[in-house]
Amino acid sequence: MKLSTIRKSAAVICAAILGVSMLCPVGTAFAQETKAAASAKSKTVENPEELTHNTRFDSYTKLDCIDVSAHQGRIDWQTVAGEGVDAAIIRVGYRTYDKGEIKADTNFVKNMQGAHDAGLQVGVYFYTQATNPSEAAEEARFVLSSIQSVSDAVLSLPVYIDIEHVDNGKGRQDAKKLSPAELTAICNTFCDVIAEGGYQTGIYSNRSFMEDCLQMEELEYHSVWLAMCGAQTSYKGKYDVWQYSHNSRINGIKNTVDRSVIYTLTPAEVIPTEAIVTEEIPGELPNPDFSVIQFATETIEAPIVACN
Repeated sequence: MKLSTIRKSAAVICAAILGVSMLCPVGTAFAQETKAAASAKSKTVENPEELTHNTRFDSYTKLDCIDVSAHQGRIDWQTVAGEGVDAAIIRVGYRTYDKGEIKADTNFVKNMQGAHDAGLQVGVYFYTQATNPSEAAEEARFVLSSIQSVSDAVLSLPVYIDIEHVDNGKGRQDAKKLSPAELTAICNTFCDVIAEGGYQTGIYSNRSFMEDCLQMEELEYHSVWLAMCGAQTSYKGKYDVWQYSHNSRINGIKNTVDRSVIYTLTPAEVIPTEAIVTEEIPGELPNPDFSVIQFATETIEAPIVACN
């Protein structure tokens, strides 16, 4: 199935919908904080009630979402669900920033099963250090294989690629001094492979990286997961998930956890295959049983500047 067809179909139906750390074993979804994120620390936010949302999301349902990895340790998912958390985006794995090895998150399977059994909406992410499209495709195939290894795994949220700088510019991507076009190609290749595997796709990064190092207009068919700490964000581009904290405390999780809000037009619901088949897609999607959340799809132009 051609990716361009999948993107067009996804955009018509509900937007391509809804990846992350790993520079060290204790990393969270913030592989590196940008200056913008760091400056927001004075306005630390832990709970969704403290947020000021962009007015364009006034009519949207707002889901409380966490993202987790092995760093969070053993999670009591039933307790987490009882705290009102609606969704979880779970780390599948990462590519190391030095040797470029692909590693699995040791808690991936447990977290997938636990979140699903607790009734949460589930998505996954992968932290990339791919330096070319070929490596990005390798990462995506690893993600697909990992998902398929989990019994009865069903994703109602996208598969995200997490792309961002490494602290002090020591990552493989940083060393290559890749251009915005090259970094964007890495994202699209990863998402192409994921989409051909039958799953929804997404891009995770921080505001600075999105504005300076990616050609976001080329990524508009994917869900956009914006990382920017604080009670509000002034990012002008399209996004449908906003990660506003990486130090929240939630009963059921011993360590701090990243927290996001998902903007949806409707609650998640399983839709039959025929609802997504169009004249452009004569057959069934490879994974016809996934759930779909209809995300915010406004595309707002954001200035793109050169990536240093």
